[in-house]
Amino acid sequence: FGPETWLRMKTPADHTWYGETVWYDSMVFGLSPGGKVKIWFSDVAGRPSLPVTPLKLTTRSGKDLTLCKDYVVPGGSFTFLPSTQAFINGKTYPYGNWD
Repeated sequence: FGPETWLRMKTPADHTWYGETVWYDSMVFGLSPGGKVKIWFSDVAGRPSLPVTPLKLTTRSGKDLTLCKDYVVPGGSFTFLPSTQAFINGKTYPYGNWD
């Protein structure tokens, strides 16, 4: 990450949350099925999320993974809620076909 990101993380925000100093010190990484990655600082005190632009971003999949490489879903399978399946049904990629 570039110097602007580090400065944002080391500098308190210009607003408070219930009288406490707000720090943007945690990043959220969003991964879409199509391989797109978005990074942001979560919103605090009703303020909008702040997007983060990395200097370089490399994604991996399959055997090239270094994180989550041997992750196994607890119970051995991943099941979506019926309401999620109903929402996705009939929609095109990235939602896909759940059958």
